[in-house]
Amino acid sequence: MIKISNSSPLAALAEVVGVTEEELKGADRSRRLSDARAMTAAALKQLPDMRQTDIAEVFGMSQAAVSKMLRRHRDLIAVDAVYRQRWEGLFTKGINKLKTDNYERVVI
Repeated sequence: MIKISNSSPLAALAEVVGVTEEELKGADRSRRLSDARAMTAAALKQLPDMRQTDIAEVFGMSQAAVSKMLRRHRDLIAVDAVYRQRWEGLFTKGINKLKTDNYERVVI
């Protein structure tokens, strides 16, 4: 199991995409949160040493669910211009910040 410290990438990304960490981990299936989860999962995948199994543990869901989120992200990038613009904004603001922030991953 992986725990991520208070300055976790998930918390930071939640703030950047405009939702709370609890909403990202929650069961709400609204389009807004579904898109936010897909974008956040794809962003986490960009971090060094962040594997799909790690993302599943961070979200508290199965690897299959993470795989589906990543597929949804790829599909949205291909067809949804607004989503693509949000992703590009997140990539320049959020991911670059996360790659330089010092966060602690503790493996239990």
